Amino acid sequence: MVIDDYGSQEEFDAAAKLDTETRWQDVSDEDIASNPSIYCFLDPKGFRYYLPASMTWAVKNFEKDDDDSGFFTYLAVLPTVAPRNVGRGIGNAFDLDNFIKEHSFTHLQVRAIYSFICFMAIKAECGMGEDYYAATQKWQKAAQYYNSSSLDDADVGANQ
Repeated sequence: MVIDDYGSQEEFDAAAKLDTETRWQDVSDEDIASNPSIYCFLDPKGFRYYLPASMTWAVKNFEKDDDDSGFFTYLAVLPTVAPRNVGRGIGNAFDLDNFIKEHSFTHLQVRAIYSFICFMAIKAECGMGEDYYAATQKWQKAAQYYNSSSLDDADVGANQ
């Protein structure tokens, strides 16, 4: 909130001291459930930190997700497609390699994200429009690439 309110560095530092989470596993279910649109406000480091907590919560709670936190997490790893642009190939233009690099995802995280997308599309019945399908095919290719090679985490984003 300090950043949103254009707070000073001192206010930011004071607010940071109140943040007691040191691992994504420490993020409470209540925080995830009550902040469905969190990904609109995070930088890549924050995105990477909260994503596994949100994905885990979504898989465990998809049947009772009244605020659509899981659905918004699902959308966060797919390209943003405005209603006026549906069917215009946004999914094909999604630069997944850049997305992976920007968020510093490891190969294990890439595979987990792809599995999460599949789960949410099918089991949680979020569905998959043509733009998301094209992007999901890119996630699948990246997950298969990282699964079939002996890459270490430093090699993420190298699938050209």
